[in-house]
Amino acid sequence: MIAQMLNPDWLSRPSVERVAALFGSDPYCFVGGCVRDSLMGKMPRDFDLATTLSAGEILSRVKQLSIRWIVGHPDFPITKIEVCGDEFDICSLPQAKYVESADDFKNWVRNYMGRSDFTMNSLALFPDGLLMDEFGGIHDALNKEIKFVLGFDRIAESIKISPNQIIRYLRFASTHGEGRFDPLVIQKLSACAALLQKDHPEFIRNQMMRLLEIPSPFEAIRIMHDQCIIPHALGFRLSSLAALEKLSQLEGKLGKSSSGYVRLLALLQGAPITLDAAFAHLLSRWKMEPPQLRQLKTIMDFSMFFDPDMNQEQHDQLSKKAGKATLPQIAMMRLLMEDEPFAELARYRPHL
Repeated sequence: MIAQMLNPDWLSRPSVERVAALFGSDPYCFVGGCVRDSLMGKMPRDFDLATTLSAGEILSRVKQLSIRWIVGHPDFPITKIEVCGDEFDICSLPQAKYVESADDFKNWVRNYMGRSDFTMNSLALFPDGLLMDEFGGIHDALNKEIKFVLGFDRIAESIKISPNQIIRYLRFASTHGEGRFDPLVIQKLSACAALLQKDHPEFIRNQMMRLLEIPSPFEAIRIMHDQCIIPHALGFRLSSLAALEKLSQLEGKLGKSSSGYVRLLALLQGAPITLDAAFAHLLSRWKMEPPQLRQLKTIMDFSMFFDPDMNQEQHDQLSKKAGKATLPQIAMMRLLMEDEPFAELARYRPHL
């Protein structure tokens, strides 16, 4: 085990200090992504913690301190709360049945981190600043190397435990690995791609949407297409990635990213069936949540009659009906439908 000290600025954030008060003298530590991001010089988007408290006790203290809880149940190991706009996921180690218990808290945390997917996610930070690294995560985070905790020789076993690691590897290699994809890992992920069909649909949906929302998912999607992973994720094959490639080039010319929804619809345009039919198949495969479904339908439906030359009154009416934040996505989708989108870019630019 490697142990060193780490004292990120966010330890003194009001939200973090208030959550720390929730534990009192009971042991807890920060784990996973927030620790990894701190090592890599990034501000965490949210915070994961581990403790020996039961979920019931956590919920009781959350209510006593008038903290807003998002997800929580006495019989469920993860409690999600929000404090000052920051989200915290607190894992009750005694109720995490997949984690071997231990008499010592640090050993218990070590067992918990051994269940991580990637070494850079297997780090634990204790309140006193002690950073615990059992699997070489510090080295891999600093060198931006995406390695599985279980090692390449057992990668198939790892994926059987959590098939969504197939998509997670591609996302992490894109965002935390500087776009480097290990050929050996890609080969093994391709061999295990059929396991995606056995995973929970919401996990596949969430991982795919998170991949599509990163700054540049295009190389990862190309790999998924070339390695025949896409059919297992979407539920059908694609004839090409032409629309998505076109979108990638448009984003480059605009100097800004599209939304994950537009990228998904561009991906579906590569299906050998109509966009509506591909969308219907995807809904059946992914069990899309109502807010996501409404957003995708809005973009699809309004893009059919979007006019880049509309007057201000028409623009305001469309913005009111579709939503101001959705209008650029509608415009981009319509631009993709043009025969010569790059020639039409100037007309659409004010709406993008």
